[in-house]
Amino acid sequence: MQEILLLNTDRTDLSSKQQLTEAKLTELRDNFKKFNELLTNIFKIIEIIQQIFNEMYQLNKNIQEKRSSSAHTITMNNTYVLKVALLVILNDDSIPVNSGPIQTSKFGYRFAMIVTSKIHEHSKTPSMHVSWVICRGEFDPILTWPFPYPIKISLMDLSGEQKHISHSIIPDGDPQSSIFQSPKNPTNIPYEIPQFCTMDKLVQNNSKFVQDGNIFIELQVDFNED
Repeated sequence: MQEILLLNTDRTDLSSKQQLTEAKLTELRDNFKKFNELLTNIFKIIEIIQQIFNEMYQLNKNIQEKRSSSAHTITMNNTYVLKVALLVILNDDSIPVNSGPIQTSKFGYRFAMIVTSKIHEHSKTPSMHVSWVICRGEFDPILTWPFPYPIKISLMDLSGEQKHISHSIIPDGDPQSSIFQSPKNPTNIPYEIPQFCTMDKLVQNNSKFVQDGNIFIELQVDFNED
């Protein structure tokens, strides 16, 4: 009789363990199913993000081609403003944003700005990189060389405080540099400002340099100095 009771007890324990095992297996199957669903959704999101970046890449490429086909002329106050979509320069795979040719006047100098983001070699800090380059123009033979006028490039403060981040290019610093000479090729060697500003100033919430996802870079030529 005692053996029968022990056998029944063992069967009960075995049944309980079996039920517990089946419950755990069911839980594992449910979790695995949820994980697969989550993974599928993540892959879909990645595909959407990649598609957005591809479309932005193509749009940026089309804009660059359009800009390159015709020259812009600076305004009466000797300025030109380049509008740049922040997402474009945040994407490591994107091509640099090129302003295309900018002319000081119908018969004047021709140059361009190039904007991209790079990681500083030593600090490993992502920064906005701006270059200014003189382009070969139709009326170069009648212009003064080397290029003699100071240039100021500013990342515009859009908050109204006018606290722009500015860098100046002074040709007097190295008048014989090929950067400022009359171009023998389509473009000269660019004047580079490798750490114009750190990217954290642009990506932080309510950045005063960003509006509707765009930044604005102003180029100003000082023709009062010669």
